[in-house]
Amino acid sequence: METHYASPADGNVGSLDGSGLRLYYTPELRRHDAGVISIGMDPNWRHIIPPGQQKVVSSGHCVADCTRQAFPYGGINVFAVVMKTHKIGRQVALRHIRGGAELPPIASDDNIDSDYQEYRKLGAPAKILPGDHLITQCTYNSSERTAITLGGLTSREETCLVMGLYYPRQKSLAACHSLPSLPTVLHSLGIQELSPTVRKCSATKLGVTFNVRAVLVLSGYTAASWAFCIFSCTGLLHPV
Repeated sequence: METHYASPADGNVGSLDGSGLRLYYTPELRRHDAGVISIGMDPNWRHIIPPGQQKVVSSGHCVADCTRQAFPYGGINVFAVVMKTHKIGRQVALRHIRGGAELPPIASDDNIDSDYQEYRKLGAPAKILPGDHLITQCTYNSSERTAITLGGLTSREETCLVMGLYYPRQKSLAACHSLPSLPTVLHSLGIQELSPTVRKCSATKLGVTFNVRAVLVLSGYTAASWAFCIFSCTGLLHPV
């Protein structure tokens, strides 16, 4: 279970949180245990959405090799899903491919609302077999943004996930995410070479990882910020 909190824009503090859990139990065992599987893009800065675009499509894959190794011989039955994007998400679909042929989507929403994050029961359980290929496809509208949007857990960042409730529960695969490789991201940004890390203090005091440095660059730091980064021993990433 995860709970995410966002600071209110008006700075209002002291709000009371009434969220919680209500648990039910029974001495009578069910025939099947249910499980949850997350499919889509890993919430990571390498998921990049350019600004000023009416339509940007991102796809997170759970490839056939993963389902082949993880799912039982008889497959799993997905009976409910929650589809998740943040503020600029517009459409989500969980596509289903078997043997090279695409089946009807397991779930889709062409008018996704980031404020409506509820599980939706499917009309009939969807059977997913070992070797099936699943794709969470998300469409975004970034036309009102002037800076790139990075993947992440905050509401200003973006995500592309479908969480499915299914049975019988398997223990091999709880999250099946994909993510662009670092060389792919750098190439798409026109970055051809990385300069060596500049260190004038110990690694303990360094405190900033390569990923953080890259995010600073992608977020549009100024020349003054570059100087600060160098003197703070964080190294330098720049296009050549």
